[in-house]
Amino acid sequence: MYSCLDFNSKSLDQILSDANLPVKELAGVLISLQLKGLVKESAKNFYEKI
Repeated sequence: MYSCLDFNSKSLDQILSDANLPVKELAGVLISLQLKGLVKESAKNFYEKI
């Protein structure tokens, strides 16, 4: 899932399409990556690597 992200913001819809995961599972992974300091939410529902 981390490989689906970039240093430029991607929308949640783009990430869902690239990751091919259910929304609930993707949300859990994104929260985990945020807590580890690997990903940030740059705008509402837009994520990028740090």
